[in-house]
Amino acid sequence: MVDPVVAQDGVMCDRDMIEQWLQTHTTSPDSSKTLSIAVLQSIVALRVTIETMINSGNLDKDKCDAWRKKKRAFDLKRAQKLFDEGLVLEAATLKLPEAQGVMANRCYHGSHGLEKDLVWSLEYALLAARGGDMERRRRLGNACENGEVVKKDKAEAKKWYGLAGHQGCRVSMYRSGCLHSSSSGHGFLQDYQQALDWFHMAADLNCVDSIYRIGRSYYKGLGVAKDLVEARIWFQKASSRQMDCKFMFGFMVMRGEGGPKSLGEGMTLIEAAAADRGKQAC
Repeated sequence: MVDPVVAQDGVMCDRDMIEQWLQTHTTSPDSSKTLSIAVLQSIVALRVTIETMINSGNLDKDKCDAWRKKKRAFDLKRAQKLFDEGLVLEAATLKLPEAQGVMANRCYHGSHGLEKDLVWSLEYALLAARGGDMERRRRLGNACENGEVVKKDKAEAKKWYGLAGHQGCRVSMYRSGCLHSSSSGHGFLQDYQQALDWFHMAADLNCVDSIYRIGRSYYKGLGVAKDLVEARIWFQKASSRQMDCKFMFGFMVMRGEGGPKSLGEGMTLIEAAAADRGKQAC
């Protein structure tokens, strides 16, 4: 048992099991006595004894592992309930990644009655990231890449971006591609092919910066055979939304690279891209 309780009829059982039973029944599984979840009593001494036995190293390893897995699921269920009730710190203490992520934000900004504390923010972020929190993994990647709070470490950044990227974070996919295409010497080798794979994943999620990077890869032959027709197609895809794509599409149109040549149309696109850059600078 993970959380042993005693019911009104004197029967001892695991809380999770009896609460599940009482979702569809009003009486004890062992008698006709009416039971209520509200009056189940925890048996603290028995719970402590069970945990002591589990941690003693004297029991069957597979059984102990199964119990720890069950305990983890129980704690997360309880933590989620606390989190839904607004008890974020209590939920974070029970290792709910979402709650740990919120605590990381609160410590970072010094909000909700907490003082700004970057060290605690990092601690909570690490806990949340290790627990699978996608946004905290992305933020850790950003922190490691830029040396914010932690020491700059691009290999570590690549690890966190990769984990978040595989969970569906398009920003992390894009940053993973950028790191793979950067020069070697950061604890990993330059790999244009892997970079292109990440850019394609992000582009599938409508990341316009990744679309530009794919066009650039075809234009320069980075991780793929040089192909001006393909490069022009990719630049054109996001030319209305991304100024570098707009510039390169205009540049190729002006020169007749990868398709029909039009000096006037190309110059118009280049001028529009320059205007966009000027607005961004302002």
